[in-house]
Amino acid sequence: YLGSSWSSMIDDTLWYLGGMTSSDYTAKNFYNGERNNAGYGSNPTRYTAKIGLMYLSDYGYAVYPNAWATDLWGYDLPVITQNNWLYMGLYEWTIATYSSHSYYVFGLKYSGNLDYNEARVWRSVRPVFYLKSNISYASGNGTKSNPYRIS
Repeated sequence: YLGSSWSSMIDDTLWYLGGMTSSDYTAKNFYNGERNNAGYGSNPTRYTAKIGLMYLSDYGYAVYPNAWATDLWGYDLPVITQNNWLYMGLYEWTIATYSSHSYYVFGLKYSGNLDYNEARVWRSVRPVFYLKSNISYASGNGTKSNPYRIS
């Protein structure tokens, strides 16, 4: 629904769907889990598409480096939410699966920390995409009044 002009700026991306089975939910462990091909049963572990959902590892790394060793269950601390540029204060799904159940996925609570639930439970989604390498930044600072402009 973006139209051919906008769609042609978005690159096809390999999205990793590996799940988590660990009890150590740091950004690094989510990064490794997302790419470890440990899905549930015959569920796919990767796919190629223009648009996906946010990785939990991206959310975990979107805060200052001292917090990266913090378990994402603890990401509701004000010092983390106030410094995490991906924090939106919503219940939202991510692309990370909970690999010990066929229908559970990881998400975020409105408070900023990790959550998981059945995929049928209502949550917000945040579409994510990668621009092609020939697309460049033109202007803007990413705010509502001065959005990013690309060329």
